[in-house]
Amino acid sequence: MRLKWAIVVMAVCVVVTVAAVAYAAGKESDVPEVIRAQRLELVDGEGTVRAVLSVSADGTTGLAMMDGNGKHMVGLGTGADGDTGLALMDRNGKQVVGLGTGADGGTGLALMDGNGKQRVGLGMWGDGAPGLDLLDGQGKVIWKAP
Repeated sequence: MRLKWAIVVMAVCVVVTVAAVAYAAGKESDVPEVIRAQRLELVDGEGTVRAVLSVSADGTTGLAMMDGNGKHMVGLGTGADGDTGLALMDRNGKQVVGLGTGADGGTGLALMDGNGKQRVGLGMWGDGAPGLDLLDGQGKVIWKAP
């Protein structure tokens, strides 16, 4: 009786192992090595677009991420000329942070208020010269260095 039970257990183990290997092999073959597209949209379980990765005809590339209501919250992109940028939006969809680089080697950080007006600018020109500007609500520089 013990021998019969051992044979049944071994047979079940063999069947489970073969099934697991077949399942894993099938999963691997279902995954393409490369996906080529000019636009890719990621949607949540309800079909709302939550992220878009795209390449435009002019050579710019971008990644946009949206909240559950479809509101644009994050943008990341590159220009055809080598510029790069990152934009962060507040809950109202207004850009409040901008970070970028220029084709000339310059870099910059801009902080905006809730109305979308730039209030702080920190950057470095392509030649390495730094700069810091503080602005009032109308965009007038109220403090600058150097």
